[in-house]
Amino acid sequence: VENAAGATIGAVTVTDPDAGDTYAFGVSDPRFEIVGGQLRLKVGQSLDFEAVPSVNLDITARDVGGLEFIKAFTIVVTNVNEAPTAVGLSASTAVENA
Repeated sequence: VENAAGATIGAVTVTDPDAGDTYAFGVSDPRFEIVGGQLRLKVGQSLDFEAVPSVNLDITARDVGGLEFIKAFTIVVTNVNEAPTAVGLSASTAVENA
């Protein structure tokens, strides 16, 4: 969601034929982190739909044996209706009796 600092994006899961392995995760985009199996924006980070409507990133899963798998994902930013930020007026005078 746009402008949601530190937002959780979703759960990260791994499929591995070696049952019981544990994993370390990495994310190619420095605005994101994986904590407790959840992909989220780091504290103070948010996404702006008007600037970037989607984000491409790679998630790496590395098992205890050092083997890794990398997969590309696209995060689609949901637009939020934002309040106007300014009002302009082209002139501030009027002709008498007009």
